[in-house]
Amino acid sequence: FANSNYSDATNTVNDKIAKADANVKVTPYAVTYDGHPHTATGTATGIKGESLAGLDLGGTTHTDAGSYTDTWTFTDVTGNYNNASGTTNDKIGKIGAASIVVNGYTGVYDALPHGATGSATGALGEDLSPLLSFGASFTNAAGGTATWTFAGNTDYNPASGPVNIVITKAQLTVAANNASRVYGYPNPAFTASYSGFKGADNFASSVTGAPSLTTTATQFSPAGSYTITAALGTLASTNYSFAFTNGKLTVYLSGLIGLESVSLGATKAVADSFDSSVGYPASQGANALILSNGPINIGGAKILGNIVSTQGAVNLQPGSIVNGNVGAGTAVTNKGMVNGTIAQNQSAGALVAPAAPDCGAFSLSPSITGNFSYSNGDLKVSGNSAVSLAAGTYCFHNVTLTGGATLQVNGPVAINLTGELKASGGSFANLTHVPLNLQIASSFTGNNGVSLNGGADAYLTVYAPMTDVSLNGNTSLFGAVLGKTLTLSGNPDVHYDTQLPNIWASFFGF
Repeated sequence: FANSNYSDATNTVNDKIAKADANVKVTPYAVTYDGHPHTATGTATGIKGESLAGLDLGGTTHTDAGSYTDTWTFTDVTGNYNNASGTTNDKIGKIGAASIVVNGYTGVYDALPHGATGSATGALGEDLSPLLSFGASFTNAAGGTATWTFAGNTDYNPASGPVNIVITKAQLTVAANNASRVYGYPNPAFTASYSGFKGADNFASSVTGAPSLTTTATQFSPAGSYTITAALGTLASTNYSFAFTNGKLTVYLSGLIGLESVSLGATKAVADSFDSSVGYPASQGANALILSNGPINIGGAKILGNIVSTQGAVNLQPGSIVNGNVGAGTAVTNKGMVNGTIAQNQSAGALVAPAAPDCGAFSLSPSITGNFSYSNGDLKVSGNSAVSLAAGTYCFHNVTLTGGATLQVNGPVAINLTGELKASGGSFANLTHVPLNLQIASSFTGNNGVSLNGGADAYLTVYAPMTDVSLNGNTSLFGAVLGKTLTLSGNPDVHYDTQLPNIWASFFGF
């Protein structure tokens, strides 16, 4: 102390500098979820504005969507500032998936269920497809609307929407089945076949109604081929549309036919039918068919079948019995008994039968054995001789059988004639008992060109549209006959073979 008036002195004092509060500023965040972590931002500064270390914002870090109240802390490392803490409100908002792709369906009915398909992808490319539901699936046409949903989760909002499931009808082909019948019979009930069903579908389970199956052919349309037209009719289906294929009706000319007239003058004669694949009499039936364009005279015979004259009259004399129907272009005179229907004045188109073509060069080939004479195409067998024809096709001018002679076959034989067949004094013996195996065709254009005598083995067919055919004697004939006229006398039994509906089809060009 420099003043001389005072003594020197010393002592102590207690000084204090209190810690200051740091200036801490924390900024919260409010963002949309992006798959990345987010942290609040902030600063800590001293009283001179200097930056201070020790601000911890780690408690504010979040990745998932949500609203958070987070705590931050300040821990002084200089010794001059008070530690501090506080809270901040942070928020990460949900978003929709970064990409939701949902596809509908368009296709043809296949009996399988179909629905929407698609995928969902998150912000970081993660697969969120398990959160997708695709709604209803559809099997039947026309489909429907599927509502898809995205369930969402912590970070993604739910979503939904509609898509169309379009199922068009499959095509079902309806094909008219081919059919056939003999001239003079009504058309059969036509049927159809169906193709194109899907899965386990069938007609009963998938289709209702029936197609329209029609033809222009009537009961008395000429022999030939006719279209069976297939159309919609009453067909209906939920899952199928229809395409149509036409069929063919073939009308054959077969039976016991005299184009200009038929006369069955015997009082005890019988005309019936049988099936050669079974045999006679085991398969005796009532399907005989007697046809003509002109008059038909039944002189007391028993007819097990139908009689049709397209343009002439039918005369049933006393004792005649018809176990079938009778139809006539003009009148029906019935002095017998008809157990079916009678239709008169029902004129129809005339039966037309093309001429058999000339067979060409005469020949004994393939082979003939037995006692016979032959000259310039004329074959003659007389006495009790039996001549055998090997299987094959023959061309003769005239054939004559007299005195109980027999012309015998034991396999398929076709005899073509340009002249006369005179066999009333002999007989044919077809040992196969199948009329198809002995076919006689004549192109002769004169009168009385075919004269036959039946027999127990007379299984044959005759096609002679340009000449008269007669069957004589108290014998039998099994098969089918067509002549310009047909006369049966002497109480023969005539048995039409129902296996021969198309026996003369080749002469008609089909």
